[in-house]
Amino acid sequence: AAKLAGGTEQTVRFCVEQRRPHEPIDACKISTEKAAQLIADFVRENKIDILNVAGPRQSEWPAGYDYTTGALEIFLAKL
Repeated sequence: AAKLAGGTEQTVRFCVEQRRPHEPIDACKISTEKAAQLIADFVRENKIDILNVAGPRQSEWPAGYDYTTGALEIFLAKL
């Protein structure tokens, strides 16, 4: 798994401390299609009403917005 840093690391730490469900997705290893399926499974299995998406700043990972938007669009299209 990729090393978490900054706000992403803080978000995961918060989830662990608060016993909140979380699903880190390594965009370097997982396609947007597979990420969308992981999101769908996570939302269904944990009965998620509000989904928080965290990741590196655009200045740290310029392709992150497109990856995340792509995965979420695929996920939402399957609802």
